[in-house]
Amino acid sequence: MRILSNFDTRFDDDCVDEACAEYGKGNISFIRRDKIYIIFKIVLPTIGWLSISLVLVILAYGSGLGRALWYFFQVFIRLIVCITWLYLLVKVTIKLIDFYMDFTIITPRQITSYDQSGLFSRNTRSLDIDKIKSVRVYEQWIIRSLFNYGTIVFFSEWDDQSGDITLNYISNPTKVAKRLEEILQTWNEIVNKNK
Repeated sequence: MRILSNFDTRFDDDCVDEACAEYGKGNISFIRRDKIYIIFKIVLPTIGWLSISLVLVILAYGSGLGRALWYFFQVFIRLIVCITWLYLLVKVTIKLIDFYMDFTIITPRQITSYDQSGLFSRNTRSLDIDKIKSVRVYEQWIIRSLFNYGTIVFFSEWDDQSGDITLNYISNPTKVAKRLEEILQTWNEIVNKNK
């Protein structure tokens, strides 16, 4: 469904179909964030905000202040709770848009990462496969090892520090990196056979 010019919920399907038509279904890889992203970026912060709001409400109603000061304190706490819930709603919406609308497509010629930034803009980063110097997979923490997710960073010839394309919260990152190597090897065999 196309809501705004840069907020097309079928854009990922269109990109995959286009890549499949050009390279074949077996020669591309479509990558999204793992569902653990929802737990760490949406569920846990929401539980935290809920807990803080509950404590503030309990403080507002359980304080032994004088009547006038008590009323002011209640209004102040309600205002803070409303503002934090509005802030939480915006943050959760942005994180859900990130989860559902951000994706990466790896083809034999390039890696293209699409990052939906809210309702009005989409950032696209591409890196030619022949420009990749190295691919690093990070699964350093215990939680990452337990849930089998991590970060994949693609470094080009001219970037040694931050990486050109970074994929966070990727399920089975080692498997994804191996899949990239398979795509490259298969494509190189096809190109060399046609020469």
